[in-house]
Amino acid sequence: MPMSLKNSRMLSPTISKIDSITIASRMIIKANSMKLSLPRLDGYFAIAFTILSFPVSVSPETHSQWRQYTIGSNGVPSCRGWRGGLQYFHARDWRRLDSLHRQRKLPEEGGPVMDIAGLYELQKIDLNMDKARRRVAQIRRKLEEPEELKQARDAVATQRREVERLQARQLDAELNSRQLAERIEESERRLMSGEVRNARELEALQSSIESMKRQRAQIEEVAMDSMQQREEHQRQLAEQQAVLARIESAWLAQKATLEEEETKYRRIYVQLKHQRQRLSERLGAEALSLYTQLVERKAGIAVAAVQNGACSACNMALPTGVISHARMGDGTPVYCPSCGRILFAA
Repeated sequence: MPMSLKNSRMLSPTISKIDSITIASRMIIKANSMKLSLPRLDGYFAIAFTILSFPVSVSPETHSQWRQYTIGSNGVPSCRGWRGGLQYFHARDWRRLDSLHRQRKLPEEGGPVMDIAGLYELQKIDLNMDKARRRVAQIRRKLEEPEELKQARDAVATQRREVERLQARQLDAELNSRQLAERIEESERRLMSGEVRNARELEALQSSIESMKRQRAQIEEVAMDSMQQREEHQRQLAEQQAVLARIESAWLAQKATLEEEETKYRRIYVQLKHQRQRLSERLGAEALSLYTQLVERKAGIAVAAVQNGACSACNMALPTGVISHARMGDGTPVYCPSCGRILFAA
């Protein structure tokens, strides 16, 4: 059974929001385990949701009033329109919430007055600064030469080396051919001049001339083959140079655009940094300390906006009382019961 009216008066002078949520969650767990009939189960939900509807601490007198309202004159919990809560809240959710509060994972509400709107603005600045940093890092990576350009340059360099090799081979063959031609000419001159009279010497000289002619023919064939291959590779080199020029031109244009964009984002980052510094000075050290702790613990998001009755960070539906408290704008931090982030309601 729920706590009696007498027990409610024995509570401390005020019941904090954290304690209210803890009481409500334990009531739901107990009601679920008792397997009560629907009217009595609705009564437990009525009490639990009424506890959650208080945006601030409640006094024992107020506590007595809502007890009389939800329990009724006969002492039996009444529904009072809360039956729909069954389809939105489940026992496992309340167990998780109760565990979070018992482990003190959620910060206590109240405390120093803070500029919640300023903290939300600070978070937007930080997110934009992070976006600018990431974009600059992406641009720096893109400013590295693309693989296509590197491959085109390598292809041109390889083709140029092949052309140079074939040209050197052709020149060597032509030089050897000229040298052999001179030797053949000298041998033929001796053969025709009558300087050699011995038959064996004449035969040897004739054989040498024929051998040099055959060797020269082979060398000239190598020179011709080298020239033909060189011309083909020169044609391919010209095509690859044209491809390289096209890729390089496109890359240089893209590089200029990226460098311009990088300059823009660096300028934006500096402006945001100055805005953050001015806003930080206005918010104060205590608010910044809380904000920094939540940023480190909550994946970079410390303040969540209330959107369509839900937390924009975890997308969990928020109790009406929590939303009302967040909209009061009294400077007291109000936290999302699910993710523990500070709530900002415009």
